[in-house]
Amino acid sequence: MRIHFALTMTCMVNSTALAVQNGQNSNISLIEEIDLVTNGQCGAGSDEKKVVVDYGGELVWTSYEQNLIFSGTFWGSLVTVLPSMFFIERFSARHGFIIPVNNAIIGNWFPSSEKSTALSIFTLGNQIASAGGSPVVAALCASDLGWPATFYFAGIFGTIWSIVWFFTASSHPSKVKMITKKEREYLLENVMKKVNRTKKSPSIPYSKILRSTAFLAQLQCQFFVNVIMTLFQIYLPAYFKEVLHLGVIANGTFTSIPNIFNMIFKILWGIGIDKCKEKKILSNTVAVKISHGFGSYGSAFALFLLAFFVDCSNPTTALVIFCLMYCSMGTFVSGFYTSLLSLAPQYTATMSAISMFCAMIGRLSTPAIASVFRKEGTASEWQNIFIGLALAHIISGSIFLIFGSGDLQEWAKTEESCPEKERITVEETILDVRNERLATLVKEDSLCL
Repeated sequence: MRIHFALTMTCMVNSTALAVQNGQNSNISLIEEIDLVTNGQCGAGSDEKKVVVDYGGELVWTSYEQNLIFSGTFWGSLVTVLPSMFFIERFSARHGFIIPVNNAIIGNWFPSSEKSTALSIFTLGNQIASAGGSPVVAALCASDLGWPATFYFAGIFGTIWSIVWFFTASSHPSKVKMITKKEREYLLENVMKKVNRTKKSPSIPYSKILRSTAFLAQLQCQFFVNVIMTLFQIYLPAYFKEVLHLGVIANGTFTSIPNIFNMIFKILWGIGIDKCKEKKILSNTVAVKISHGFGSYGSAFALFLLAFFVDCSNPTTALVIFCLMYCSMGTFVSGFYTSLLSLAPQYTATMSAISMFCAMIGRLSTPAIASVFRKEGTASEWQNIFIGLALAHIISGSIFLIFGSGDLQEWAKTEESCPEKERITVEETILDVRNERLATLVKEDSLCL
């Protein structure tokens, strides 16, 4: 819904009225609608006039009011992300909230050598929503139904998904009846190293977690990457409208295409990285650092290109650069995100909740940061935004390359992690699986993953 809301906002706002309100009524070149903009067409032949692309909206919301509304879409997540770890650990994935739940499920269902691929697949929803939804939203905005139809569309689809999730989601393989015995035994041997039926769950070492340099490096990545990706999620349609002068249909298309490249490259990269880890070509730490470095520096390079070589005369060039940048950002999942799930798997839910809290702070900060640089949506304002984001990528990526890790941390190791005990533990667990009902044996808070 948030991704669709970004494009919908460009349809809701009366750009002409805002330009007049800002005292530019004598200096406007109005473009009512452009279905497609090709190279060399800027829409106005005079440098003295400001081009206003209007999609026919009726709401006179200033940039400040738009930023306030965008930030409001993140407040609910900020309130719910920390309590989510309680619901996950005490009940099940069906009762938690999306991101921490996804992380906990991946920790329980996938061995270390498959986590990058699993995360790439789990996070496809963002790209599918934008790639498939943006053209639909643009078509609805341009139709007689208008922008209100996008909210009905998203609401109905989200309700259906929630119902399917509640009746199919499960935190552990032991609670699923629709898998074979062979699959269950494989997961128990490679993921769930021990089922502790006698000891209480260990206390969570908050102090060690919050003093871990590897975890802190991951936290700053969560903040900066979420600021950058959120800015593009909610303001990219505005850039296409304000700077490239695209019409609503072309806007939806341009918003969609980079996400398709991101989706494909993210999966291919995740599979390739996991293969390298499986064949011992790359260690876990080297794998996450290469992935994150490629994402950070590749995105920074693309942003510099956008800042200095793109304007309304070459929108196709902008599209190509955005596709390259989105490909680079697709490797973040195999970088800092995989690091989060590898540092201390038994504390995944807790660490994910803390990490996502930092991510939510970043997302909430994005409208405020954007409002500092984007006053009227001019090309020079967007140039400053791109340069700032490029520098943020470089700084954040460098910190992760120095302090990041993809290995189990010393403070997270338990006696069950010892190799000589692991084989006996696994054999005992598999025997229990064959002779007893696993649903009565497994408790979420007694697993050493």
